[in-house]
Amino acid sequence: MRVVLDSASEDVTTADGAFHFSNVVPGTHTVLVSRDGFLPVERALEVRPQEILDVRIQLVRVGAALAYHETKIGVSFVGCGVGVRNQQLNNPPAGVGGAAVCSSLPANVQNATNLQDKFRLDWKLGSLETMTGIYAESKWRSTQVLGKSMRVRWYFGASGGQLGPFLGELDAPSPLSFRFPIEVLRTNASITPVTTASGAAGSVSAEQCLTEACPFVSFHYAGRSNLGPTYPVDFGFAMQQRIDDYLTAFYRETFPDRFSALPDQ
Repeated sequence: MRVVLDSASEDVTTADGAFHFSNVVPGTHTVLVSRDGFLPVERALEVRPQEILDVRIQLVRVGAALAYHETKIGVSFVGCGVGVRNQQLNNPPAGVGGAAVCSSLPANVQNATNLQDKFRLDWKLGSLETMTGIYAESKWRSTQVLGKSMRVRWYFGASGGQLGPFLGELDAPSPLSFRFPIEVLRTNASITPVTTASGAAGSVSAEQCLTEACPFVSFHYAGRSNLGPTYPVDFGFAMQQRIDDYLTAFYRETFPDRFSALPDQ
């Protein structure tokens, strides 16, 4: 970092950020600290006779201080998958009702048939401290036989590849859009999930996400077509279905009521 005293004397900080000026006359002085990628800080200081003045100045990254939003793009692929819903379960447990079948096949079979499953995507966003909300969107061109819907689920991520708290689910035709205001994110980040068929057993503390990058996970399954009220089960099947995901996080700016990062929206 570069430190300038009264626009005249200059020093460069050591590796730990320390700087030093000697023989400074008593009175009011100005210190300007700057570094590439950070906002410069100017501080007025009062120096008294025979005093050693200890000054601590903290710089803030440009992106962290300004209002902005960023969109991350991911591509998932369901080689072959099923979606099932028991109509008698009004509120089925998280993770129940979907499977990526081809992921259980031997690798050589997946490669030979082009039926590889990439139904899980892992994401990293900034901390919840400056975040105001997230829009999670999915878009695809249906290749399904039974219906045109897909089922997308969002979770917080957790250590060891586990799933953290559940955030939301949609089962509908393309495109899908989730809106997660910061209040929803902070509330759910402090919930410890129970173990389910999807393996959701991890936890993410709100304190961790307030100071560190926050992990998220999206899952993609075949949609569950409604076979009618006389059928106790809804069923869907998908093969070679590509899904494009767009995850947009807003920082230090008003979270909009409506937003889309999808092309041609």
